[in-house]
Amino acid sequence: DRIALGFGKPKATIKVNPLLKEIAWRFEAIRSFISGKNPLITKETADSAMTDSSYSTEKIKKTIGFIFTDIDITIKRYCDWYIKDLK
Repeated sequence: DRIALGFGKPKATIKVNPLLKEIAWRFEAIRSFISGKNPLITKETADSAMTDSSYSTEKIKKTIGFIFTDIDITIKRYCDWYIKDLK
């Protein structure tokens, strides 16, 4: 949603459930085989996209005093950069 907003695009409307994920990567494997092009989605990327992962930043903050940029600012910065680079 944040990236779509950064590009001025509508949010995704389809929620991917496990069944749709399985169908998508298999369809993409068939499309890739027929076209000879690399698949856009593989079983591994589909599984990874459905996994909720989080990591702690406390160790790096304590060790070197690193300060992270807010995610919304970072997304806006790179969306703006990408759009500018396309022109």
